[in-house]
Amino acid sequence: LAPVLLLLLTALVWRKNFHMRGLTYRSTVVPLGQERVMKSLFYLGLLATVDAGLRRTGQLLALLKLPSGPSSQSSALLRLLLLHAPFAIWAATGPLSSSGTTRDDRGWSDRATKLGLWRWLSANVFGHTRIVLSEEWKQLSEQEKRRDRK
Repeated sequence: LAPVLLLLLTALVWRKNFHMRGLTYRSTVVPLGQERVMKSLFYLGLLATVDAGLRRTGQLLALLKLPSGPSSQSSALLRLLLLHAPFAIWAATGPLSSSGTTRDDRGWSDRATKLGLWRWLSANVFGHTRIVLSEEWKQLSEQEKRRDRK
């Protein structure tokens, strides 16, 4: 329950303070240290949620007397080697690193936007939103900005 609560708490703080919105809804950029702390908490909550799901699934299989694979200690070692270590390496070299920052467009990929999954997500999950570049945002009228903020 704690990992899910951590995820929800970081999501609420991000939503309330527009942490992931750049300058669109904020007058200043989120300080780099604060951005990294919030991302770290989010990724920690995500990792812990996946880990808890795997542990609970193993416990459920054991309770139902179904084959659940290796022992508890072996399962913990496998989760460490196949989940925690790769996740930590990805986070440290990706979104938490200087090169993986969301503060500029270094991580942007035009090729990724042509993928079917990207198009499906943009149409079905984020279809109600409109993305504008910061320079374009500056040129919008106050009425257009108010409409887009809702």
